[in-house]
Amino acid sequence: GRGGGAGVDDASVRPEIGDVLPDVRIPAAVFYQEGVDRVGRVFDGLNAPAHLVGILQDAVDRRCPQGTDENYGRADKVAANLLLARMYLNAKVYIGEEKWDDAINYSTKVINSNYKLYDGDVANPYPAYSRYAQLFMGNNGENKAARNEIIFAIRCDGATTHSYGGSIYPIASATGDGTPDQGLSSSMWTCNRARQALVNKFFESPETLEGKTMAELIEAAGDDRAMFYSGGRTYSTEEKTTFKSGFGILKWSNEYSDGGTPKNVTFPDTDVPLFRVAEAYLTRAEARYRKEGLKTEVVADIDKIRKRAGAESIYSIDEGILLDEWCREFYFEGRRRSDLIRFGKFTSADYLWDWKGGTYAGNGVSSIYNLYPIPFNELSSNPNMTPTTGY
Repeated sequence: GRGGGAGVDDASVRPEIGDVLPDVRIPAAVFYQEGVDRVGRVFDGLNAPAHLVGILQDAVDRRCPQGTDENYGRADKVAANLLLARMYLNAKVYIGEEKWDDAINYSTKVINSNYKLYDGDVANPYPAYSRYAQLFMGNNGENKAARNEIIFAIRCDGATTHSYGGSIYPIASATGDGTPDQGLSSSMWTCNRARQALVNKFFESPETLEGKTMAELIEAAGDDRAMFYSGGRTYSTEEKTTFKSGFGILKWSNEYSDGGTPKNVTFPDTDVPLFRVAEAYLTRAEARYRKEGLKTEVVADIDKIRKRAGAESIYSIDEGILLDEWCREFYFEGRRRSDLIRFGKFTSADYLWDWKGGTYAGNGVSSIYNLYPIPFNELSSNPNMTPTTGY
């Protein structure tokens, strides 16, 4: 019966189970993809990437409609298509094979879906805030214009989801000690701040921009995504244990774009956008570039993202420009490591950032660190698992 545990035999429930199954399998696939990305495998005795692709294609083929207002927060076929695009974009890393055509195909499916980039083609109902900023604010799940870019989100609510996961981390960890509280005044942890290498993506002379508000820094960058704060802070991160050593990051907020009051000042209402339409544009741009080189379509996809942020257009493309654009659009969203590995820059000595390898100037490290070690307790409890190479 419905409440009878794992064995469900009631025939009246089976159609309902069939409808819900894709919703369950896609989030599971998100988890498994993260495992493949971090330790190289998840499924014992199986080709993990191929098995993941099978799960996602099955979910798309089943009754798994595109999202609607009522289904916000549920995984749908567009989420499955974007995860497939992500898998294929990283196929060279995961399985040693290039899958650019597949990455182009599935990212195009997302771009042509009912989800749309929140850009100038979409009216901004809250002009006090940029379209980009609204994607990461406390009412992003209620703001229909922003929500239409968010394909799949971890839903958070200050009244009902009290957790130290979700969006509390990127908000609370970056605030306190004079940095604006971002609508979360009872959770300010004074932890994370921007590395110089991140700030350098937006400014030519960032050392001259100390003592500025976020609005002043956005204006100086000419890019709405430069959501930093340098009041009472230094550009240098040399004092690595000092919170004010490095610009603050104010990308995430519990404030409401419509001027409303957050439900809680300890736990945020801000949903976490796991998948955004912007990823599909940059995925397609990179896959096309790697397959075909410089093409008008590649520049157009990148410019679509830059135009939304009020940034200048680009007229040429190379790997460095692509990698930088991934950073500008998705910093502090948990994907930079994967992008750096795909570009061969995560452990190499030819692409450094402050404190890479444990030194302020940065240095290369062994390539074994492209993957994480598998914990000993996992290895000891599962004889089918073997240690990650090099550990």
